[in-house]
Amino acid sequence: MVEEKKRLPLNEDDLTEDEKFVMRRFSSMVRDVLALVEIAIPPKLLDGTESKQYKQLRRLSQNAMYECRNEFLGRFTQYFERFLEA
Repeated sequence: MVEEKKRLPLNEDDLTEDEKFVMRRFSSMVRDVLALVEIAIPPKLLDGTESKQYKQLRRLSQNAMYECRNEFLGRFTQYFERFLEA
């Protein structure tokens, strides 16, 4: 079972333009990768239920990409701890 992390709310007013740019680009990348996952592994089975393999791959991929984003942002932001926990 995959453990989901608790996400902290980030106030956009506290972010620099560079941080906002990185977050937008990573969100775009996550969206694109998840679309590719959906193409590779159909999300719905023939009976209409959601594929467990699709759900798990989607969740694992998303978690890995957001962890990478948070680590990257943490390297140059004053809110280092917040991004690592988000």
